Amino acid sequence: MLSGCYQKLFRLFFKIIQITESRELTTKYDELKRQAMFLRSSPEFYKTDWIADTSTGLGVSTNPAAFITLLKNPDTNTAFYIARQADSTSTSVFFPDLLGDINIFIFSAITTFKLNVTTKGGPLQIPIAVPAITLGGRESKVFVTDYTFGSSSRLLYSTAQIFYAGIIDKRDILFLHGNSSQDQEAALALTGTPNKIQNTQSSLVKFTTTNSNPSLASGTTIVSFLSGIQGLVTVWDSDTQLVLYADSVTAATFWSPVIAGPSKDPLANYWGLGTNQSILVGGPYLVRDATLSSSTLALRGDLKTGVRLTVIAPKSVRSITWNGQHVSGDFSLTSSSGFTGQIQTRNSLTGGIRVPKLTGWKFKDSLPEIQQSYNDDNWAVANHTTSNIPLKPYYGDGRILYGCDYGL
Repeated sequence: MLSGCYQKLFRLFFKIIQITESRELTTKYDELKRQAMFLRSSPEFYKTDWIADTSTGLGVSTNPAAFITLLKNPDTNTAFYIARQADSTSTSVFFPDLLGDINIFIFSAITTFKLNVTTKGGPLQIPIAVPAITLGGRESKVFVTDYTFGSSSRLLYSTAQIFYAGIIDKRDILFLHGNSSQDQEAALALTGTPNKIQNTQSSLVKFTTTNSNPSLASGTTIVSFLSGIQGLVTVWDSDTQLVLYADSVTAATFWSPVIAGPSKDPLANYWGLGTNQSILVGGPYLVRDATLSSSTLALRGDLKTGVRLTVIAPKSVRSITWNGQHVSGDFSLTSSSGFTGQIQTRNSLTGGIRVPKLTGWKFKDSLPEIQQSYNDDNWAVANHTTSNIPLKPYYGDGRILYGCDYGL
């Protein structure tokens, strides 16, 4: 039986693991991927100063139940407001089991608030169009102001989370996400000429282009994402920008494999060193890598079930393969540089698997002491009750088992 200490360690281990022993991805992996994608997409986050937090007098939240930490880039003034519950265990909802033998406590503290921020245009209280920011349970969120994405696009503020920001095919790409049961909001300048190929706009996405607040620069659009959004939504699709939004669960099904740089570069596959080119691939259980050759995009990865494949890539891509198999689909359903198709798991391998004959095995008995002929006369008898080591063993019957006390 495990001691209480080890039981706690095992429970902690299973709470934090991202990949199980059977090599399956968990929801913890999804969260780490969302955070990693945000960090990779946000070079302004790499150089930030800690300004203050709620415990040191930062009073930017309208509700003291929200604990806020402010980080700011000293060169660009891009600000990152990291929010969490001041006490995530302060409230709980009790659900008795219907059979009466199991009682379930679900921690679901809900905190709503607005945030007083300072942008280059002046002070703002956000959100403006939706009622409030919501923190559910142990959620932690990062809100940004004066955030740059792509080559020149600016996000004035966002209460939605950033999954991806970058450049694909010379367009500035922004991919936001949020809890499907909560309202989110972002304010930015939508630029460029809208493309003719666009999805039907969701009724849960609202645009506000005029506001009396002088801190909003002319041309700024407030985009509200109302609760209930499921799946991927194309918010804005033009010749200079592509703005996407999805619920957080859907966002976790997306990957952003890098497109390798010059083959002679030993760092060709390392983001920010040998390449700054990437794409977006949604749907597969795991995307291992992507290779772009002429007009063909070759994807390699794993599937658990058949899924709908969504790809945001350069317009030059006219053919996509998945693990060497051609994927048929439509290059006009998601956006001017988007592709959708269906990929299925393979029930059998072409030609089968040939298992080689395993011969010439070498082995060594790792447990000689279990043999009847084994002699343990030369073993040291562990009968010491004192030790030169200041810390005596915590367990046992008092005999010392430190090898150094027996000259070993």
